[in-house]
Amino acid sequence: MLATSPQQQRSAPAPTCGTLPSQRGTDIFKFRQQPRINSKPHAPVRLSSSSNGEWDFIIRNYSNSADPVNSILLYYHLLVEGGFLPTHFTFPSLLKACRRLSGIIEGRQIHGQTIKRGLAGDIFVQRALIRLYSKLGKCEDASRIFHRGTKLDIVSQNDIISGYVNGGDLDSARMVFDAMVEKNVVTWTVMVDGYAKHGRVDIARELFDEMPERNTFSWNTMLSGYMKHGQVLEAQKLFERMGQKDVVTWTVMISGYTQSCLFKEALEMFLLMRSASIEPNEVTIVSVLPAIAHLGTLTHGKWVHAFVKKKGMHVDGVLGSALVDMYSKCGCIDDALQVFNKLQRKEPSAWNSIISGFASHGFGREACCIFTIMKEESSIHPNDITFVAILNACSHAGLVDEGKLIFHEMINVYKVNPNVRHYGCMVDLLGRAGRLKEARQLIEEMPIEPNLVLWKTLLGACRIHKDFVLADEIAGIVAKLAPQDGGFYALAASVFAEAGQMDNMCSFRLQMNDLNIKKIAGYSWLELDGVVHEFQVGGESFHPQGKEINSMVDKLAKAMWLEGYEASKCIDTEDWG
Repeated sequence: MLATSPQQQRSAPAPTCGTLPSQRGTDIFKFRQQPRINSKPHAPVRLSSSSNGEWDFIIRNYSNSADPVNSILLYYHLLVEGGFLPTHFTFPSLLKACRRLSGIIEGRQIHGQTIKRGLAGDIFVQRALIRLYSKLGKCEDASRIFHRGTKLDIVSQNDIISGYVNGGDLDSARMVFDAMVEKNVVTWTVMVDGYAKHGRVDIARELFDEMPERNTFSWNTMLSGYMKHGQVLEAQKLFERMGQKDVVTWTVMISGYTQSCLFKEALEMFLLMRSASIEPNEVTIVSVLPAIAHLGTLTHGKWVHAFVKKKGMHVDGVLGSALVDMYSKCGCIDDALQVFNKLQRKEPSAWNSIISGFASHGFGREACCIFTIMKEESSIHPNDITFVAILNACSHAGLVDEGKLIFHEMINVYKVNPNVRHYGCMVDLLGRAGRLKEARQLIEEMPIEPNLVLWKTLLGACRIHKDFVLADEIAGIVAKLAPQDGGFYALAASVFAEAGQMDNMCSFRLQMNDLNIKKIAGYSWLELDGVVHEFQVGGESFHPQGKEINSMVDKLAKAMWLEGYEASKCIDTEDWG
């Protein structure tokens, strides 16, 4: 069986609005969540046999465990049994458990217990309450507790600022920040992170420059802010200024390059990281694998996979999906399938990656088989990305009827609303099969506005099937939609060249020149002996062996001509580079 059923995650109660609890209504502690065990938490049988200190120790251990709900259950049972007197050591642990469970209602009930037992003014309890309310988005409650306290420190103020920042209320966070008499590096960094996360990178940088002291975390925060908002050059400058760099620093840069589609730079940064003797972690690996996949550098991909095995890294759904995608895009579909089958827990991304892999290799029917297994033998429901992958597989394999059935199933069975990518797959499917009128009808009847890609896809299909009448109509539509799209003009010129309509072809070429439209150059990469070589279509070659490569291309072209090969008229020889 290719799939395993993932363990169901317990959903934490959602935070709700409310006011600070009063002493009224707190006499009876009610726990609203059903225990996961038969009667009591895993603890000694006779609840009355231990001292208060021992129970505080057990409650604290439960609150730090993988299942913190047991600390609250134990407290509940101790209250029912009687004889237990909670102290200022008890409540911080209980409040931590509530925070980890996102249990705002339980947290308010515990708060009520502190008031009833006269411990609400204890500094340890107050710190725990402030952190609870701040983390769960109740910053006004946290602020009231802070202002009522007498000995609360900078840590509690940092918690309040962090709560406002996480809730997107930067103005309130800044008010608390500006009112602070004393600030530490965490205070400054939290504010910098808040502005950076919410797109106000310039203000973040101003604060960063004003910081009296910075640590590596501060630098990483500013780097991450730049990268997340596509300001790669600023991030590079900051990276070069840094002194000490840790694994997070390098990972931020690699991830940022990958997200900005600067795949060669991402791989080079990874190799530079290794030369600096910094060991990558799981996040680093997941960040660099997409870059390796897009570059097709199998040598580096296999090295990374071997490193994962050597270090005994846990291959979870995220890392597994990245490995499957890497092997698929590097042409090793068998290795991709091997990684996929070894995954103990197959996330939707893993299914999507293996289906996409089979599709890109032309194994449309095999992709459909995996799609069927996903539906019937796993508890994972296909999502919108899954349907893009399987429709693409049907398109490349010419499975028109299967694709139409899956598209209907997506809408009517899985209730997934098709987006422009799904319609793009269907247009490509119908266009490849020569059903051009049906494809045009689909575009015109779409409930959403068709984009330029759909029309260009249909225009390309018209060229393949030599329907130049329809191509002429679509070219007129696209010219109105995107008069500055260089790719369209190049495609249209190629269509009319193939149709022998040289006047129309020249007309489109002249329009490109008159409007000063340039087709965006394409790039390709080739890995040889572990080195990635980059080539640009239609541009000057900066490769050290560029002249020799172009000379060989010319020799091959001449040899093919002597063998009787005639280049298509739609090929623009000026783009050879």
